[in-house]
Amino acid sequence: MNENITLGSRDPRSFEERVFACCMDNRVDAGFANIKVDLDEVKARLDGLETRVATTEENAGARFSLVDSPG
Repeated sequence: MNENITLGSRDPRSFEERVFACCMDNRVDAGFANIKVDLDEVKARLDGLETRVATTEENAGARFSLVDSPG
């Protein structure tokens, strides 16, 4: 019985090339996963900033309306 199970592979690359490519694919996938985590953090911080700006605008509008009102 032939023990070499890689002979039937349709991939023309050597075993080493396939292993290296697989490792690189995994590193790229991990890199994209890290980028997604970073982008999610940036989005959360921007959402918080948006909320703070909206609150500041509301507070400023309320104060200006007090100044503008005849007293």
